[in-house]
Amino acid sequence: MLYPKGYGYPLWTPEPNEQTPYVYRKDGIRVGDVGFITQDGGFEFLFNITLPKDHKIHQKWRGVPEDFEQFKLNAKGYSTGKIPKGTTFHSKETEVQETGDYFNVRASNLTTDANIGFQLRSTHPEGAALLLPQGASRRDYMTDLPLRDFAIKNAQTWYRYIHKQGYSSAQNGSLYIITGFFKTACYHTAV
Repeated sequence: MLYPKGYGYPLWTPEPNEQTPYVYRKDGIRVGDVGFITQDGGFEFLFNITLPKDHKIHQKWRGVPEDFEQFKLNAKGYSTGKIPKGTTFHSKETEVQETGDYFNVRASNLTTDANIGFQLRSTHPEGAALLLPQGASRRDYMTDLPLRDFAIKNAQTWYRYIHKQGYSSAQNGSLYIITGFFKTACYHTAV
């Protein structure tokens, strides 16, 4: 419901897999990450096409596909910004109202809890909302045409690689390349 509004693919579990190397987890998802969406709504990181083959993230995680080529990003191809505190993204038919009923949202990297009170109402059978009480930062890679061409050129090699890794359920069209993201210290989702 948020995806059609241009907010990307919403993850129910945005935190990185705890098994990924610390060097990956400390910054989290980044432009150029290749992976797939897990059954619980997370992003399973496989490799990053913008990092060299011998980068420590690749060495400590799953390596890279055979004939791996690094993709060079255009440093001027980014759009970045800040999302103000208290911002709410929601589907068209959904209304988010503050209420007197509070619950605590705890984030491991915050020193205090964030109290959020809200009520989600929808005139449609389905609705979704993303609340960002602490705001967020946004980073998008805008010059994506060369990136798409690169993905098309390498897709077969990448699928062979993930099947060799044991991910037999990864079907055609199930791989994603991260081209942008929101990052926040505190969030809440509702459907």
